[in-house]
Amino acid sequence: MFTGLDLYATLLDMLGLDGEIPGDVDSVSRAGIFLNNQGERPRSQWYMHVPYGEPQYGRRGVRTHSHTLMVQKSKDKPTEMVLHDNVKDPYQLENFAEENPEVVKALMVELETWLKKYDDPWLKM
Repeated sequence: MFTGLDLYATLLDMLGLDGEIPGDVDSVSRAGIFLNNQGERPRSQWYMHVPYGEPQYGRRGVRTHSHTLMVQKSKDKPTEMVLHDNVKDPYQLENFAEENPEVVKALMVELETWLKKYDDPWLKM
């Protein structure tokens, strides 16, 4: 699992510039995992798609080794939820959300943790 946010710190660290990473940057170096197979491995990765000028809408999602959850919020449409089983359906062709409400609920908790961490306005809608 690798979140795009961690790319900045990871690349600087791999270049030997870990001392140049500003303290207020929301990025964690994962260089140890790549270089010597050591370090904390995230249990999930977060992603987002934000429509220009409308941060309260768009897609937010979380991926684990076993599942991917995507939640779409649109201005005039009901919220859409898509759950993929990454083991049974690695190409993510089927939506398993309706038949797996307990997995959706657990992944929503994981997603909300990410959203709260970055104070995402999407969470408030």
